[in-house]
Amino acid sequence: MTKRILIYGFPFFLIALERVLRTALNLNSETFMGPTLAAVGVSFLLSLIVPKSRELGLSQETLSEIDRQGIIVIPRNEQILIDLVWVFIFTLTASWAYCLYLSCITPTSTWLKIPAYQILGFGNYFVGVLFSEIKEAV
Repeated sequence: MTKRILIYGFPFFLIALERVLRTALNLNSETFMGPTLAAVGVSFLLSLIVPKSRELGLSQETLSEIDRQGIIVIPRNEQILIDLVWVFIFTLTASWAYCLYLSCITPTSTWLKIPAYQILGFGNYFVGVLFSEIKEAV
């Protein structure tokens, strides 16, 4: 249940925090795109921490014993991906915060003639989409 609350509530936490910061700093919202995309990228990752339901091809007796002991069977590749996703959740959350900082404090800062906050936002979004696609393949 806690995971579900985290998964469904995290985007709203980011939106509320961004709103509070923008209100406190009395800023207009012209630079919202980068931080919004960055938040979406992080949000994509949250659903990936839940293991897929699978048919394991085990006997009913074995499945009953697994269920009786409260064991969850997760394929090794999927567990590695889930662990990696957790690392990226924290990393991309920090990236989102920096993106928000850049858009609020230094909106004219550019990298390769593109606003820096937009590059970070698109980067977060791309990573979220990439991991979502990888999870489908695992």
